[in-house]
Amino acid sequence: MGQLLDNLKKYFKETSEEQIQKDWDATAKYDEVDSPIAEDYMEDLNFQLGVMAGDYVVATQLPTLSTDMMQTNCVIEVDQKLYDIWHEKQEEWRNAEDSSEKFEENLKWYKENIEAVYLEDEIQVRITRVEPTDLEQFAKGFDLALWDSDLSHYKYSEFIPNKKWGDTFIKLKRAE
Repeated sequence: MGQLLDNLKKYFKETSEEQIQKDWDATAKYDEVDSPIAEDYMEDLNFQLGVMAGDYVVATQLPTLSTDMMQTNCVIEVDQKLYDIWHEKQEEWRNAEDSSEKFEENLKWYKENIEAVYLEDEIQVRITRVEPTDLEQFAKGFDLALWDSDLSHYKYSEFIPNKKWGDTFIKLKRAE
């Protein structure tokens, strides 16, 4: 967590207000996702169960990369050479005239050269046994928790109960 705070402090200390606004504007469209509004579902216990399960996975098992600004307890180390290239690309983006075009270019490079190399296409995470009665609502809650964490490279894919051993597994697919 210290690295994240140090990076944020450095960014806000060394970056002009105009550049910060430019950076925010360039990434604003990524906040416009087809995400459910939590208040629409909070009366549904299956949705709430999905949110709780998703929060648990974020806190205990969700992998992040060492190049990510924010990280979970499960950090996958990226080769130092790629790490350095990524940081150079971020600096170029911050100093670019057309930062939105540079952002798109960098995001594509990141997904192809870092995410695709270091992250599995699918992973399974384990939670304690749960038995939602509406898997669609559970999945919406789970995805909301992953998305809301701002840490996930993955989305909900499949619910896999294991009644014999008392665990539940959830398959996640890497988000594109």
